[in-house]
Amino acid sequence: MHKKTFFIILCSSLVILGLKFQFLAPVEKTQKLLTPLELAGLYIYQREGCMHCHSRVIRPLRDELQRYGNHSISSDLAFFKDQKSNHIRIGPDLANVGHKYSDAWLSQHFQNPRSHITISNMPAYPHLNRALNTSNIDSWMQQHDYPKAYIAHALNDIPAQLDPDHEGVEGLTTRYQNPSKNIQIRNFDQQDGIATELDALISFLQTLDTSSEL
Repeated sequence: MHKKTFFIILCSSLVILGLKFQFLAPVEKTQKLLTPLELAGLYIYQREGCMHCHSRVIRPLRDELQRYGNHSISSDLAFFKDQKSNHIRIGPDLANVGHKYSDAWLSQHFQNPRSHITISNMPAYPHLNRALNTSNIDSWMQQHDYPKAYIAHALNDIPAQLDPDHEGVEGLTTRYQNPSKNIQIRNFDQQDGIATELDALISFLQTLDTSSEL
């Protein structure tokens, strides 16, 4: 083959490969800080071993995308210290579960999974109705390098996220709401009263929605 022809083919191939990788490259998303209630939900998610049955990693393959939505990127697991988790799928992948189900559906599902899915092998979690223990919130936030001002308001931000009429709502939204994160403020477990572990877990799950960000 003539050297000039070979050079042209080589350059063309490199250009095509470059374009291919450009379209395959994930779009990095803005890091979104979890609110104290959502962060507590993350730690409950880890404590209860949800990652042992539910992955949070969607591979960039056609069947994966058709079933679960946009593929995962590194920032999706930014708050997870254990990056070896979230690989098994005994249950469905949860990477884009946010807003797929209502709060009422999730609340009932945790208390009695077979009330919605009769063949579900997921255990019930009625103990999540207990009051949320907030004694570790400060240390959790420190582990994730939250600003000191955010940590100082954490115990007030938790009830504020559960009640649109709470006096702390404005401060909560000022700290955490931005163009890439719209704070969800409501009672998540469908039960009036103090913050529960179920409130925290549902609030965290409802943040897992990357479908509109890529």
